[in-house]
This record gives sequence, structure tokens and C-alpha cells, in this order.
Amino acid sequence: MTADRDTASRGAGGAVGSMLAVAITLAACVGLLTAGHALLALEEVELEEVAPELEDALKEVFADATEFTAFEHDDRMVYRAIENGDHIGSAAIAEGEGYGGPIETLIGVDTEGSVVGVKVLDHDETPDLGDVVAEDEFLSRFHGKSEADPVRIDEDIDNITGATESAEAVAEAVRAALAHLADAENG
Repeated sequence: MTADRDTASRGAGGAVGSMLAVAITLAACVGLLTAGHALLALEEVELEEVAPELEDALKEVFADATEFTAFEHDDRMVYRAIENGDHIGSAAIAEGEGYGGPIETLIGVDTEGSVVGVKVLDHDETPDLGDVVAEDEFLSRFHGKSEADPVRIDEDIDNITGATESAEAVAEAVRAALAHLADAENG
């Protein structure tokens, strides 16, 4: 009879122990699911509409885009160009130090990582000299360049006589944007 009581007692304790183990396992699973959901929700929250004042510049870089979205990567914004629901490229704003100060530049790349457009957003370069870096004739020299290219004045980008520092500032911005966009898309 004593043996039966010990078995019954261990059986009840064993059942409580088993229930406790199941409860702990369930709690751990719920915790992992919640953490995973939070990471997915974080990605969705980061997507936002692009400010209207920037949308015009983005449309110049991505003429075929029907909409733009944005997210933050490494404390900098990345703008995605969408054409009829398909991601066609991304853009970022980067700066290089020109003769007159920072040259703020918007750089767009296609989904293969090649430059499709560059637009100078703001600069204080000398009129009729350094400010020629904001013209399409110079900016188009960056089209087709990728992170694999040097993107250096007098190496793979023709210089502008009398505006070397300004030209190098734009090249610096393009290199920075190419690296940032590659990291954002791959990391």
C-alpha cells in the first residue's frame, strides 16, 4: 500500500513537473514569436511616404517611377523607386566638400547597383565656375557607374577645367551613396 502511495505521489508530482515544463516551453515559443513579429513590424513601420519637396528631385532621377517609399538605414534615408508595384531602384542623399562648402547630391541606382541619375540639391559653388557640377552635362558622366568603379575625377570621370574641387566633391558624394545603397540593399 505504501508503494502505491509513493507511485501516486510521484505521478502527481511528475504531472505537475511535466505541466511546468510544457508551460516554460510554450512561454519560450511565444517569446520568440513575439520577438520575430516585432522585427517584422519594425521593418513595416520604417517605411514612410517621401516628403513632397524631395519627390520632384526623385522624379528627375527616376522618371519612370510611379511612387516612392523611404526607410532609414544606418541613420540615413534610403528612397525606393517603385514602378507599377515593382522596385526599380533606390536613391540616397550624400555630400562632398566643394570649394564653396558642402555639395548635397541625390544619387539614384537601379536594382543592379548602377547609377541612373544624379542631381545636385544644394551648393554654394562659384557661379559660372564650380556651379557647372550641377549641370546635366557633368552629372551624366556618372551614369552607369557602380560601386566596382573608382568614380574618381581624371580616372573614370572627366574633370571640368577650373572646377576640380567641386567635381571631386560630387564624385565623393556618388561614391558614398553607392556604398550606402549597396549596404542598405544587401545588409
